[in-house]
Amino acid sequence: MFCINCGAPVEEPSHGDNEANRPTALQTEYVLDEIRKLEALRDDGVVTEKEFQEQRRNLIGTLTTDQSKKRFDPRRL
Repeated sequence: MFCINCGAPVEEPSHGDNEANRPTALQTEYVLDEIRKLEALRDDGVVTEKEFQEQRRNLIGTLTTDQSKKRFDPRRL
C-alpha cells in the first residue's frame, strides 16, 4: 500500500503505523458514505469531475491526519 498524499510505501516508519494514527470504523464508513454521495452528484452532473476529485481527496485526507491529536467531527467536512 502507498500513502495517498506522497506516494511513499506505508511501511516506512515516517508514516507512524500505529493505532493512534488509524481511523475508526465509524470515521471510515462516514467518509465512504460521503464519497458515494459525491459520486451520485457527479453522475447527475451537479459537480464536475475536477470538483469530485478535489472533495474526494479532502475527505480521504480527514482519515490520514494524526487522529490522536484531533477528534473526528463530521460537521467539519
